[in-house]
Amino acid sequence: GRGAKAVVTQRTGEESDQISTIFETLEQIVSTIADETDKKVAESAIETLEAEARKGDQADETTIKKWLNFLAETAPDAWDVAIDFFINPIRGVGTVFKKIAEKAKLERETKASKP
Repeated sequence: GRGAKAVVTQRTGEESDQISTIFETLEQIVSTIADETDKKVAESAIETLEAEARKGDQADETTIKKWLNFLAETAPDAWDVAIDFFINPIRGVGTVFKKIAEKAKLERETKASKP
């Protein structure tokens, strides 16, 4: 339709496998959440973040921030792991993830250090 656009990003098998491994780890952490509502939100966050990660440098910054916040609220352990992965990005995950992860980690550390 009018204004439509498509972005095609090709990944090598190795990059795709690394992304899959990261998000499988996050899914395992989220699967242990007792509260079903929080679990569903966290699962949605991981699903959306994985989709954005597969876009590489075409990933949408607003979407990443939004879903990282949901993950932080519903699955802090998964958030910690995700931030560590994104700060030390694997090939195939765009630099936007690294920037957002670094900022999110700094913001959390700043909040934690305030009395």
